[in-house]
Amino acid sequence: MLLNVITGLVDTDMCRDAILKRDFIKMSSELLTKKDVDPEIILEFLSSLCNSSDDAKLQLAMHCKNLLSVLERYSTNEEDIDILKSVTDLIVLLFAGEKSLKEVYKNGEGTLYREAIKWLQSDVEQLQCCGVLVIGNVATNDEQSISLVKQGVVSKLLNLLLPDPQKISDDLQHAIFSTLRNLSVPVENKQALINAGLLKVALQFYDSNLYVVQFKLIAMIRLLIDGQSEASSFLIKNVDFTKKIISLTDVQTHSGVQAESSRLLARLIKNSKDVESLSIILENDGLKPLENMMICEHDVMKNEALMAIIILANVLKNNIGDKIDKSNIMEGLKTLFDEKESLYIILNGLTLLNSILSHDKLKSKAKSLDIENSIKSLPFQGDEQFKVSSNVAYSLLK
Repeated sequence: MLLNVITGLVDTDMCRDAILKRDFIKMSSELLTKKDVDPEIILEFLSSLCNSSDDAKLQLAMHCKNLLSVLERYSTNEEDIDILKSVTDLIVLLFAGEKSLKEVYKNGEGTLYREAIKWLQSDVEQLQCCGVLVIGNVATNDEQSISLVKQGVVSKLLNLLLPDPQKISDDLQHAIFSTLRNLSVPVENKQALINAGLLKVALQFYDSNLYVVQFKLIAMIRLLIDGQSEASSFLIKNVDFTKKIISLTDVQTHSGVQAESSRLLARLIKNSKDVESLSIILENDGLKPLENMMICEHDVMKNEALMAIIILANVLKNNIGDKIDKSNIMEGLKTLFDEKESLYIILNGLTLLNSILSHDKLKSKAKSLDIENSIKSLPFQGDEQFKVSSNVAYSLLK
């Protein structure tokens, strides 16, 4: 009864501070070890407190062994799934706080962390998910992420995916690809993940019907292939994969999937650069997503699209002229110039313009759109790089 009342007061700063100054968290967590105590109210109190305070997370982290005692009693019966979920959610939360993470991780030696790693081999999916998410939270720090890969967690994660992709729940897939995404961020990890077979495993899941899984998977691949030309070409040459990614750039019901697939397409082009791979993208209507991307609202994506089209134009040369002519890329450049985008975007826009003006049809289109006057109206006339690029454009437009 008392905990019910206190739980209702947690949302107020004054009451929460008063609770933290006393031993409520320690006493409450110790109650979890009593077999004759119903843990639900205690877990609700601890969860409410930890969700609103990093200091609460740290205090509970110091007594995390008490959470393990609950799992020992409630991890085998299906009717106890709600209690199991409450405990595992709380454990994941402890690995999300900056101070509490240090306490429970302890450079890979923390008791709770070591138990979480063991759960990857559990027959209980809730424990598997918890273990995966714990790794994902630890991996948000580059140094820790590199250490995790050296510890061999990648093979453990892939083993969860390998037996039968059709039997793996959506929740577990989502957790695994979220964690693998975090592990893919450090440059030092990329080749190790590729060598472990991550891309080959990913190719078994890209056709998922669940957008939240696709979102994490595509984001993971985009980060993983950065600077990896061989891996990028490998993916592009899997034509079914390339077609799927291009089709996902047009998804209207999940903006995250649409954006990530567009960015992945641009990243594949940036890192591949070989004629065969880029021809596959061009032949499968890969120009259209880039055309849309170059005039989207996000500057980073605009630049990524411009750089990708520049690479396509420079590598494929004469083979791409007609495709660009039939697209709205020239109109997109006109829009970028007229809207007076940032200097960096404008310079990339000029680089693209100068790389395609050798095509007669595109030169005629640029003239009909009066792109020259759009360039002359830009506020960067005193910038040296702008002067050089714009003068090249004026010369090519004559």
